[in-house]
Amino acid sequence: MGWTWADCGTPPGTQVAGAVGVFTVDGRARPRPYAAVIGADGRLWVNWSDGDAWHWSNQGAPRGGPVVSSVGALTVGRPLAYVIAADGRLWVNHWDGTRWRWTDRGTPPGQGTAGVGLGVLAVRQWPYPFVVAEDGHLWLNSWDGAAWQWVDRGAPPGRHLVPTHGTAVTAGGHPYVFAIGSDGHAWVHWWDGMAWHWLDQGTAGATPVWRALGAVAVSDGPGEPERPYAFYLAGNDPDTRVWTNSWDGRQWRWSDLGTAGGHSVCLGVGAVAVRDRPYAFVAAHDGHLWLNWWDGSARCWTDQGVPGGPYIRQPVGAVAVRDRPYAFVAGGDGHLWAHFWE
Repeated sequence: MGWTWADCGTPPGTQVAGAVGVFTVDGRARPRPYAAVIGADGRLWVNWSDGDAWHWSNQGAPRGGPVVSSVGALTVGRPLAYVIAADGRLWVNHWDGTRWRWTDRGTPPGQGTAGVGLGVLAVRQWPYPFVVAEDGHLWLNSWDGAAWQWVDRGAPPGRHLVPTHGTAVTAGGHPYVFAIGSDGHAWVHWWDGMAWHWLDQGTAGATPVWRALGAVAVSDGPGEPERPYAFYLAGNDPDTRVWTNSWDGRQWRWSDLGTAGGHSVCLGVGAVAVRDRPYAFVAAHDGHLWLNWWDGSARCWTDQGVPGGPYIRQPVGAVAVRDRPYAFVAGGDGHLWAHFWE
C-alpha cells in the first residue's frame, strides 16, 4: 500500500482550463471518484475510473454558451455539476435516469449575472448551490417544494462578501457556508434549525484571510455530534500559511498549521474527512502537492511529490471514497492527475 499518481490524460481534442469539482458515484462494485473540469473548448468534461482505467465523458455546454466558471459538484442521489455559462446564468448538468441534461437556473433577481460560485452542499437530500452576486450578497438557489427559487441570504452586517473562493459543508444536519468579508475576516453563515446566522470569525491571528480552501465535518467518536472544520489560506509570499477554523463543541478556534514543509502555499486543492480526521491538500511554491493530516497526536505535513509535469498548474479538488483520499490536479504537462492512497 502507498500513495500513487495516476495520469488521467486530457479531454479528447482539448486541455483542462478550469475546475468544477470532485464527487463520487456508486458503481456496481463500489463508489468511484469523478472529477469535473472545464475544457479549453468551453465544455464540461468528466473524468472517472471504472477500477481499471480512467475515462473522459463529454457533457457538452449549456445553451447559454461556453462554461466560464464553476460553482461546484456533488452527488445527491444523482451526480450534479453547477457552472456559470457565458450568459452569466447558473446552469446545472445532471443525470435524469436516462441521459445527461442541462437545466437553466437563471440569475438572482436584480443581478446581471449569477456572480461567483461559492460552493454547493446537500441538506436533507436537496442540493444547495451558493453564489456571491454583484451586490456582494450571498445567494442560495433552493427548492421550495414547487419550484427552484433564488433566496437572498444577505451579507455580514455593514460589509459585503468578497467574490473569491469560499466553501460549504453540512455538519450535524446543519449547513455552514464559509466566506470572506470585505473586512478581511472569515465569516460563517449557518442554519441552526430555526434561523440563519452570520458569525464573525475574525482574522487568522493578526493576518487577514484571502481564500477558503475546503471544509469537512468530523466527530470525536461514535455517537458524537459532527463538527465543521474549515481550512483557509492567510498571509503573503514567502509566508502564506494554512489555518484551520473549527468548532470544538463549545467555541470556534483558529489553529496555525504553518507552511508546507517550510514552503509558502500557493494553491488550495481541497479537504476531505478520513475516519473523522481532516485531511487538507495544497500546492506549494516548490511545485509539489502537500498533505496536512492528523496522525492521532499532532498535525503533520507530508510531501506528496509532483505528477508528470514539473509543477502543479491548477487544483481540481479532493474527495474521500471509502476512507481513501483522492486529490486531483492539473499538472504542468496539461494532463489531469489523480493522487490517491492505494
